[in-house]
Amino acid sequence: MVLHEVDNPDKFLLNCFEVLNPSGRVVVIDWQKMNTGSMGPPVEHRLDKESVLRMTKSKFIDHPIHKWLYFLEFMKDG
Repeated sequence: MVLHEVDNPDKFLLNCFEVLNPSGRVVVIDWQKMNTGSMGPPVEHRLDKESVLRMTKSKFIDHPIHKWLYFLEFMKDG
């Protein structure tokens, strides 16, 4: 739940995939870009799920977790 804190999230994700085993997975769990009251970081600091999907361009599974969060599991081979 910290991808939104990384200075270059697209480069960070690319590096994750470069060092990943062929059958490995990258998991991103982070805050939806929506108001959640006092829970989580400010909305303007958050990355929306669609932006993360554009950064990876990999096959993924979208796991329902909570309306305030997204849980994306990316596969290296895809």
